[in-house]
Amino acid sequence: MSNEIISNLKCVKCNKEFNKRELNLINGKRYCSQCAIEFANEFVKTESDLLNERAKETSEVRSKKWKTLIICLFVICMGINAVLLPRMIKSLKGNKVIRKGAIKTDVKTDKCIKNLWQISRMIQEDSLSEMALVCPVSKKPYIVQQKDENTIVFCPNPNRHGKRGYRAIRVSRFSPIPEVLE
Repeated sequence: MSNEIISNLKCVKCNKEFNKRELNLINGKRYCSQCAIEFANEFVKTESDLLNERAKETSEVRSKKWKTLIICLFVICMGINAVLLPRMIKSLKGNKVIRKGAIKTDVKTDKCIKNLWQISRMIQEDSLSEMALVCPVSKKPYIVQQKDENTIVFCPNPNRHGKRGYRAIRVSRFSPIPEVLE
């Protein structure tokens, strides 16, 4: 009696009549055993596909977040380097000696000393004949003296530099750092 087919039990998918033993209720709908198995297989596949898709989306989101984070850190580091680069270069070069001695000089004297640095380089390179530099204060050419193997170049008017003037502002082959004498 339990194997009897009851006319009001039909599968919603295939319309096949079945007995009470084969009755499968899924979401309140009646399915035969075969359709219930197919439905379950589709559901399981869909569930695993959904999990795979979610995992893929999650990994893509994580990947995008990491890429964004790395780019932001790179930009921040580059900004910090851009700000600190001049300081780093300056620290590697060190301080250049402007002149010998501890005399405080004014801006015009410093310009004259800068010219003497260029002249010192020309003396060391033996290209002093090409000299076209003049004192920034007096606008006169520098005085060149030869003493044995030493070449000495003087400022033409050291007394016009600074508040009180100087005795001499000079550079030579043997003393390539400009000297300011009071």
